[in-house]
Amino acid sequence: MRTDATTSFEWGIPIRQLILGRVLRAAALIFLVAGFQGATGCLRTAQAQTVQAVLFFSPTCQHCHQVITQYLPLLFQNNGGPPGVITGESIPQAERSLFLFRNSRLEILLVDASKTLGSELYMASTRNQQIPRERSGVPRLVIGDEYLVGSLEIPERTGDLVRQGLEQGGLEWPAVDGLADALTSIPGLGPVVAAQPRDSAPVVADEPEDSAATQPDQASAADTAPTAAPATALTDSVLPSRVDTAYEPSIEVAPPVDVAEVEPDAAEETLIDSATHVVAEPVDSATPVPSAFDVVPTRELSILENFQLDPVGNSFSVAVLVLMIASVTVVLLKPDAMPATWGLGILVPVLALVGAGVASYLTYIEATGATAVCGPVGDCNTVNQSEYARLFGMLPVGALGLLGYVAIALAWIGSRYTPEPMSLWSRVSLLVMTLGGTIFSIYLTFLEPFVIGATCAWCLTSSIIIMAIMWLVSGVGWDALGRIRATE
Repeated sequence: MRTDATTSFEWGIPIRQLILGRVLRAAALIFLVAGFQGATGCLRTAQAQTVQAVLFFSPTCQHCHQVITQYLPLLFQNNGGPPGVITGESIPQAERSLFLFRNSRLEILLVDASKTLGSELYMASTRNQQIPRERSGVPRLVIGDEYLVGSLEIPERTGDLVRQGLEQGGLEWPAVDGLADALTSIPGLGPVVAAQPRDSAPVVADEPEDSAATQPDQASAADTAPTAAPATALTDSVLPSRVDTAYEPSIEVAPPVDVAEVEPDAAEETLIDSATHVVAEPVDSATPVPSAFDVVPTRELSILENFQLDPVGNSFSVAVLVLMIASVTVVLLKPDAMPATWGLGILVPVLALVGAGVASYLTYIEATGATAVCGPVGDCNTVNQSEYARLFGMLPVGALGLLGYVAIALAWIGSRYTPEPMSLWSRVSLLVMTLGGTIFSIYLTFLEPFVIGATCAWCLTSSIIIMAIMWLVSGVGWDALGRIRATE
């Protein structure tokens, strides 16, 4: 019995050890597998996949230039650091249409939609993303299944879309027919996989009936391949600053772009290192540090090209401009052209009140970026969201007009209901303010057709009002000035 007990005891120990050893090995294996999966997950988190997007632009588009030079550097800085730039160096500068900016987390392909290839990709994007006609225009950013249009909407939403894409493990190139083939022309890019276009029937914008239609332009026939699309050129679409604001963006259309006139930055060759395709640092530390985005071509439209963006609306601006110049000339050279009593009638404060209402609305549009209610002629939004809509970059021009109309109303009251010395000076101030306001309106009206390339019906209304008040008070103003001189 003792021997059996001992044998049982002796055999019992190895069995328990064997079971315990297997349990420990299984636990160790589970721990290793779990640790490997956790490390892989951390590695994937640390090395987020790249977000890829396409930005369509035009060299003559001011809003495109604003997005490219002001917003994109900040976007890259916040998502992986400053980018390098890759472009087809074998392609002449004037014909390059693709510019790839990339870092470890973000790749944005800039497509010049005024060139043949860029225009084809733009039209393909319009079909694939099912973009309605009223949303056509550049700058247009396509990222994943989303598309953003305008220099206000793109900065407002792109950052969130990039963060969401990185959290999801990255975003591939958007579904644009021909994009994968186009990317193969960029050296050193490697295999390209673009998302497949949607199977649903696309909503295709109506084809333009003539060159004045609001469809994206193609390059001129002289600069395209035989299979090129019709000759037109792209400009920008302006959006409100709030995404929840209802709007109907107005699209500008430019005449065909002459590739020979597209002159990229002359320093382009020195900014790109042909070996690495990365922007080179300047040798002289005293010189400004060049930006990778300096390689993107820009071109200012000529006066004639700006006028041709909207020949009908801009013709109204020219007519008002000529009328104001003639009016100022007559008022200055013929002081007695108007009766000396007209400026004291009730029509002056009525016009000042109407002008104040127009100026108040313009102030609201310029200050908030909301979409203006425009008439059938012109493009108020392009004018009111241009750099010329604010004095010194701060004061809305509409606010200055509002102050002017209030001052005119107060001066009219002073001319009617104050003693003679004050009354006479109030009449002179009416002449000075309306004359100065009309001259300033001449400057603003000149900018619309020849610099901005768009006409604002509200602005023309204000110009006509201030000109009418100038005519009414010119006689009484010159008469008061003569009486003051006689008294002295």
